[in-house]
Amino acid sequence: MNQFCARMDVFDGQTAAAIVPVPDRHFGCTGRQRSFHCSVHFAGEQFSRFIVAPLSWEKLFFGVHKVSVGPLSEGVWARLAEIETSFSFDPAKAKSILDTAGWKVGASGPIREKGGQKLEILLATFRSPWSEIAEAMQSQLRDVGIDLKVQKMERGPYLDYVRAYKHNMAATASTSVDPDGVLRIVYHSSGRGSGSNFANVNDPALDALLIKGQGQELGTADRKKTYEDAQRKVMEILPYVGVMSQVRVEAMSTKVHGFKPGPDGLTGAPLNDVWVDK
Repeated sequence: MNQFCARMDVFDGQTAAAIVPVPDRHFGCTGRQRSFHCSVHFAGEQFSRFIVAPLSWEKLFFGVHKVSVGPLSEGVWARLAEIETSFSFDPAKAKSILDTAGWKVGASGPIREKGGQKLEILLATFRSPWSEIAEAMQSQLRDVGIDLKVQKMERGPYLDYVRAYKHNMAATASTSVDPDGVLRIVYHSSGRGSGSNFANVNDPALDALLIKGQGQELGTADRKKTYEDAQRKVMEILPYVGVMSQVRVEAMSTKVHGFKPGPDGLTGAPLNDVWVDK
């Protein structure tokens, strides 16, 4: 999966909210799938639920991709498909939760305020399709009263920026054959500061599950249960907000046979079995 990670300092760790993804618009396409999410970090090491308004994938990516909710993308071993139904599209509820949390629409415009502070979020991004997603999010988050500011950067400065936790939201990726290559890399506390834990997650119970799964025998029922429990724990902490699953399509000549995409969905597997018609 790919994700947007976020540090929500503007909320001072107080806000509770809901995830509201858009209805599924997935069309039948062949190819490996990846997913995009928003990880949410609240100041004071506190995590809570945050709103992401619906994104119009049918306009942005021609309806090829679909909504993703859970921390693992399709095809990752031990993925809990039931998590994908955890949230529904409900902008009205999102607005109500923000109202209850004290973020009210200001007299000067559509952006919500609390204690004289506007509800502003800084999203750092460094490449496609995160940049396009971020731009689509701007208008739709504005509809619920959130001012999303997008800062496009080069990869090197971007990594320095998000690893120093200067951002509110940032992009990250989490697609792998095995859940260890996703959950531990992205959410274990050892990844803070220098790794890929861009949401600054620090949860001892989750750490314990991820270390346990890492040491268990591959393919066993016990290991599967460990990672199912880890996914439930991630959803309890909710350090991210699911955005979409991306279908990656590879085009080639009809003369090419035997091509298969790699497990990460980014590149082709070793071409040992590929052959070409004369």
